[in-house]
Formats: sequence, structure tokens, C-alpha cells
Amino acid sequence: MKQIVILTVFLFFSCQGIFMPKSENEKFIQGTWFLAGETPEENGPGHAWFLEWEFNNGKFVQKGYPPILQEGNYDVMEDEENRLKLRLKKQKGTFGTKDSELELVIDREARTLSIDGKNGFRPQIKNKTE
Repeated sequence: MKQIVILTVFLFFSCQGIFMPKSENEKFIQGTWFLAGETPEENGPGHAWFLEWEFNNGKFVQKGYPPILQEGNYDVMEDEENRLKLRLKKQKGTFGTKDSELELVIDREARTLSIDGKNGFRPQIKNKTE
């Protein structure tokens, strides 16, 4: 009997992310978000850059140019009105493997995100041929 109770508790906590519905904020961030720009012209022409974040049910990928590639898992640490704080974990890539935190601010009206203080991320629409 004790083994059944232990197994039940283990299964409950193991499957919690599968069966518990995501908050409206976490649902909103799912998908790929894109931001691009150009560095200021100081002693010559500016240089183009971009950042892309993809959130997919507890996993993330960050890409960018100049070349950035970071991926791993995330947990929601805080979920308030229009703000999420994520813990990035099991990471590998450009910025190493150490756990870190990421703050996202949601603007539903403009359909944009502020990610880590950078404003204006828009949803990236993928081609159906990809």
C-alpha cells in the first residue's frame, strides 16, 4: 500500500505540467517572437542585428545576430497581470549552462512582448512550407 501511495504522489508531480492548464500569460508567449534593428552610426554605417525567442511548452530557444544560440527549459516563477518571470534552466549555448531569470512584459493590445528589458518583440509567422 505504501508503494502505491508513493507511486501516485510521484506520478502526480511528474505529470503536473502536462495536466495543469497554462495561465493566459504563458499561453500568450508560446511561439516565436522577433525583434530587429541597427546599431547607431558612430564612425561609419550601422550594423544590423536581430533577436528571436521561441517558447514551446517549457522549452526555449534564443537565436540572434551577431550569432547567439541558447536553448534549454523554463519554469514560470512569477505570473502577474501582464508579467511573467521565468527561470531558464538546463541551458546550453552562447551564455553557458548556469540557471538564470528572464522577465517578460506582455502588451496584449499591441500584441508585443518586452523580453529582458528589450521592447517591441512581435510574433513571428512561420511559412507553411517550413
